[in-house]
Amino acid sequence: MNPDDDIDALIADLLQGAPDPAQRSPATRRVARLARMLAAVGASEPADDAPAALAGSVLGVYRLQRVIGSGGMGEVWLAARCDGQVEQQVAIKRVRDGRPGLAQRMLRERRALARLAHPHIARFLDAGVDASGAPYLVMEYVDGMPIDQWCAAHAASVEQRIDLLVAIGEALAHAHRMLVVHRDLKPANVLVDAAGQPRLLDFGIARLLEDSGEHSETGGAAMTLAWAAPEQLLGDEISTATDVHALALLAFHLLSGGLPALREQSSTARLALRIGHEYAERMSAAAARRGARAPVAAERLRGDLDAIVARGLRIDPAARYAGLEALVDDLRRHRGGLPVAARDGQRGYRVRRLAWRYRVWLAAGAIAVGGLLGGSLLAWQQASRALAASRASLAVQHLLEDVFISADPWRTPIPGRVPDALDLARRGLARIDADLADQPRVQAELYLRLGRVFTVAGSRSDAQRAYGRAADLLENLPDATLRERANARLLHAGTIFYGGDFDAAERSVRALLAKHSVASLDAVGQGFHVHSLLMDLARERGDYAEALRQHALMLARVDSTEDPPRLRAAMSYHKVQIEVRSGDFAAALADALATLEQHAALPTLTPQWHAHVVERCLQALLALGPADADLARAERATARSACACSAPAAVTTRSRN
Repeated sequence: MNPDDDIDALIADLLQGAPDPAQRSPATRRVARLARMLAAVGASEPADDAPAALAGSVLGVYRLQRVIGSGGMGEVWLAARCDGQVEQQVAIKRVRDGRPGLAQRMLRERRALARLAHPHIARFLDAGVDASGAPYLVMEYVDGMPIDQWCAAHAASVEQRIDLLVAIGEALAHAHRMLVVHRDLKPANVLVDAAGQPRLLDFGIARLLEDSGEHSETGGAAMTLAWAAPEQLLGDEISTATDVHALALLAFHLLSGGLPALREQSSTARLALRIGHEYAERMSAAAARRGARAPVAAERLRGDLDAIVARGLRIDPAARYAGLEALVDDLRRHRGGLPVAARDGQRGYRVRRLAWRYRVWLAAGAIAVGGLLGGSLLAWQQASRALAASRASLAVQHLLEDVFISADPWRTPIPGRVPDALDLARRGLARIDADLADQPRVQAELYLRLGRVFTVAGSRSDAQRAYGRAADLLENLPDATLRERANARLLHAGTIFYGGDFDAAERSVRALLAKHSVASLDAVGQGFHVHSLLMDLARERGDYAEALRQHALMLARVDSTEDPPRLRAAMSYHKVQIEVRSGDFAAALADALATLEQHAALPTLTPQWHAHVVERCLQALLALGPADADLARAERATARSACACSAPAAVTTRSRN
């Protein structure tokens, strides 16, 4: 039968006159059994005014006060002892079903309940039969909240919820050892007291395992349909596996905030038709479906908890956990970070779980091992660097020895002529590539140093060659920094500029800017030198507006350089120089006088610098024919500079490094 057929009509047909059982399909037989159970449950429903009429009546030594719960078989009353011996409140479950034999079965069950002694089970106190012949059970009264309401009210953590489930499982396992099955586990039958301890209620409808051969319609219908196990819905035999399913379903509810979609979205009859198939929805999927309303995030439920609950909810009772102890043990193991039996056979699972459990120790061990390895690695790196430095030092030593030995007057092309420093530098330049071919960083360092030597010596072509070779080496060196690469490239461009090839110098600078932004060059202190070279190019080409713009960009970056005071003073001179060349003599004179007065005592400035600025002052004075006041100021500044210049001025060459 298709589950989407009109099941209600089918149930009605079966109740009016069912076809021959031998001709029924499995689905039809399920519906027939379900119809009988629904009829039994409906037959036991009380009249609305029946409980109220009993308020104030006495059962044994207890006076009924008010109804605190009701179900298909009867109601639960809050009662008080009224014999005057002790003050005691109790819960009395009164069974309304008056069918023959039920009273005897309930009295027999009294003996089973008397054997249950567990801190998480409400204690059995007494039993009897009232004047109408209805049996009743007297139980300890528990002042608490249903477990799901308690968890919601206290925003219970996933660990607290698992601890409650473990306590309930232990109580059920104790009952099973006493040969009692609960069969009606649901949130309303688990109260949590003020101390946060769960108490199991309503073992009054339990069926003794020793009487498992006895079966009745009432027994089959003694359940809450929404929480019933598949075997209960199908009318099959009840066993301890029924309570295993019930505890797993309670765990599903407490952790995901609801029941599986099959139970939430199906009518009871439709559920009975489909119950022969495995639940398709995992607990974590139900939590994800509920979204923010779920008490536990879906991610937290995936893995162990999903597997534990899914195993407990299997349709076939034999495929579930062998008993409550096994289910409780898996919950405990998950709580303690140990591998769970529900996931046995999953590749790598136990290793991952044990690693998680001992993560603190493993982390400490990893740190210790990492420290040892790190120390060893550091020592190896230091040794490698020392060895590399030693090799480089030895190679440079051999190179220098060969260069200086070649200075022997009798080994030179012109016997008897002693080579000068420039000759030695050129010989070294010719030997670097061949003698240090396997050490590009050492080659680059030597080329940079020789470039400075050639610059001071005035050999621009040699300096250009040395700086260009250093720039090419550093460009292809993986561990070279942007600062190193940019510095070498700008030094090379500077030597091209001073050689008079302005276009080639600008191409070199623009190529650098094409690869690296000005911001990145600023970050390594090279942006200043880029704008300095562009300023020089604009000035020499007569583009004084562009030169002043580049000067302003330099000024904004001067603080990122290694010697801001010296470079700021040099920039003042260059601005005066641009103003003189552009014909703005008034601005040149004002800036020159201000510069002299502000920086005359600056220790980083050389006498030669003072002489350059005084020269620009005089050049501006001659062009302007200034007033007497300006002339007096210029004379005083010139006198101070003359004193400063009295010491021998060293001939220096401008450098950007």
